[in-house]
Amino acid sequence: MTVPSMTADTAVQNKPGNNSAQPSAAELEVILKGVMNSAYGAGHYDASRKCWKHSFQSGQDSLDYCMVGTVSSVVTTKSGSTVYVQAHSDPEAEIYSQVDPGLEGLFVADMDANQNLKLRASRSAIDKGQAGDCGCLDARVVQVGPDRYGWLSTTGGLWQGVQVTRYSLEVPMGEEIRDVSAMPQVSERSPDETSELKIKTDSGATAGMYPLELVRKRGGKVFDTRLVHYEEAERSYPWAP
Repeated sequence: MTVPSMTADTAVQNKPGNNSAQPSAAELEVILKGVMNSAYGAGHYDASRKCWKHSFQSGQDSLDYCMVGTVSSVVTTKSGSTVYVQAHSDPEAEIYSQVDPGLEGLFVADMDANQNLKLRASRSAIDKGQAGDCGCLDARVVQVGPDRYGWLSTTGGLWQGVQVTRYSLEVPMGEEIRDVSAMPQVSERSPDETSELKIKTDSGATAGMYPLELVRKRGGKVFDTRLVHYEEAERSYPWAP
């Protein structure tokens, strides 16, 4: 199990006025192992492959996966630290068929000033991608509200030879983690168009969520810029072409 160093791969964010010590690399390793054991079972750790074995029900089939984890980010405040952990199926495990989706797991754990850890939100198996590869390793933790963070990535694939992708914004809400975005990056309807998503942290928040700006381009030229506000009733950012 490889744990990213805080100075290299793990983003450590400090809120203004923070006096709390950041978790050390050793503490992050303990946190990561604890989260993965809680999600997939300590007895399911495969030392030979350095991953956690996980069985996922897809339709009538039960598929076997090999899950690895990493600490995406640590947000530290005066009251303690929040650790964002991402798990994903190991595409190098060589146990998947071409039609098997990949799996992504997302977890948020709070650690108080006394180093007590509590899992706040979790989602252990989100199916996406293909051939056991979730295609989600570009996910990064971003600020989506004054006191809220989430994972931003792209998801999709080839459909009849056309690349179709959208922006995924997976945000902790209570004990669940919810994908609140349907914003396209490359649309099946218009494969010659691309969109760039920006989180407008300089704008007012709605229900604790900043608006999203989608800049749409055709042939490299901007033809539409749209500001989309979070809809609390729908618990998402609605999108209509």
